[in-house]
Amino acid sequence: MQIGRSSAFVSKEWKLPLSPAYQQGFHHDNCNRLCVRAKIEHCTRNWPVKPEGAAWKSRWEQRMRQTYPGLAKYAFNKRQVNGVSVALTQEEIRDQYYLDE
Repeated sequence: MQIGRSSAFVSKEWKLPLSPAYQQGFHHDNCNRLCVRAKIEHCTRNWPVKPEGAAWKSRWEQRMRQTYPGLAKYAFNKRQVNGVSVALTQEEIRDQYYLDE
């Protein structure tokens, strides 16, 4: 995986070791890879790296959607389908986009 330019700068110029998350291609390392604002790419990368955390995030999302039915139309991610924004749950991301490397 490729690390970002700022991470490469920190590593090369400042001679600081990168955390495993940056080495694995994540753009930040401040939410233990369970960021609620993470995009689909982040989520698909997270499943093989931290499956227990990704599964926990998926269960938590489902629990919130069941506990608060008004949240059912929302999800951490969404995609455009025929010009309409559609909620995409963590489980759907795993099933549709999981990058098995």
